[in-house]
Amino acid sequence: ALPQVQGSANYTKLDQTQSFNQTVFGQTVVAQRDFNLDSRGAQIVGEQPIFTGLRNFNAIRAAKARVKAGDAQLAFVEQDVLQRAAQSYFDVVRDMEVYEATKNNVDVLLRQKREAELRFEVGEVTKTDVAQADARLAQSRAQLTTSQARLAVSRASFAEIIGQTPETLETDPALPPAPASLADAQAIASQGSPALVRARMAEEASRRNVAVAKGAFSPTVSLTASYQYSEEPNSFINNDEQFAYGVRATVPIFLGGLNISRVREANALHDADRRRIEEAERRATAAVTAAWEQLAAARANIVSATSQVEANLLALTGVRREAQLGTRTTLDVLDAEQEYLNAQVSLANAERDARSATFQLLAAMGVLGPDAGDGTGEAVNRE
Repeated sequence: ALPQVQGSANYTKLDQTQSFNQTVFGQTVVAQRDFNLDSRGAQIVGEQPIFTGLRNFNAIRAAKARVKAGDAQLAFVEQDVLQRAAQSYFDVVRDMEVYEATKNNVDVLLRQKREAELRFEVGEVTKTDVAQADARLAQSRAQLTTSQARLAVSRASFAEIIGQTPETLETDPALPPAPASLADAQAIASQGSPALVRARMAEEASRRNVAVAKGAFSPTVSLTASYQYSEEPNSFINNDEQFAYGVRATVPIFLGGLNISRVREANALHDADRRRIEEAERRATAAVTAAWEQLAAARANIVSATSQVEANLLALTGVRREAQLGTRTTLDVLDAEQEYLNAQVSLANAERDARSATFQLLAAMGVLGPDAGDGTGEAVNRE
């Protein structure tokens, strides 16, 4: 424990008049005496605890643990903001891709409608074919309006989190590497999850508080020293200088049950914090598992959606050629166009889900930091 030093100074001006009876030659007379004192002094008292039942030691450790718990809470907030920012970024990229694909589909269907009208004029198709092309164009325009609105919402959400509207965004941003296995991710999360670190530090602080409360039953031993200097402390002394030192021991005997109550309270809080660690461990495990499975599913969906896009593009090309030869109807071409658009939208959603799940996994592991986008993300550390 650190020493305690206190200083004090005083100044006193004394004007005193005394009246008393005095016998002079057998007769009693009243005598009077005046005193004028200018008393001043200073004192320094120091105390160095040498044993306090480890109360100060544990109190300092508890304070450091609370600081670390606060740092972990800050890391949790930072990672939450970064995750939301990344998700809004990926939402904008996805909605931009969907908007461009839908816009391109509108242009294609517009040309398809014009071709149907020209072919109707020369008698190659019926009025029904023209109506089908017109209906599908109207449907695609409605989809374009919806995709444009979703893009506007995503851009507004991006501006809310980032602080500025997105201008030019990388459509295929580099993603930080993910762990090789779920077991690796769980192992990293068990050490770096901010929620888990916060719970552990809170438990350590409450455990130290139990030791502090129990230390109140221990004696306290201190070294003491004092120095005092006074001028004219009274009418008989001009100067007074004192120096004293010694050892003082204080032993608590009975404080009305106060110490026992504090120990019980500290134990109850510590038990609650231990349960919170178990809860935080279960939540961290569940969060990592959920993010891992979502990432695995999104990656599988990307493979499927990519194959779907390639197959639908090939089918669309073939249907168009067959329609020119008269073996396919206008409706067949329109259906192929819609299936190709749906495949593109599915691929955009799968890519967005994979990117989002990657950052969600990093956040659950506790390694999502400002540099996560370049593959060098580290857990927030404020040692």
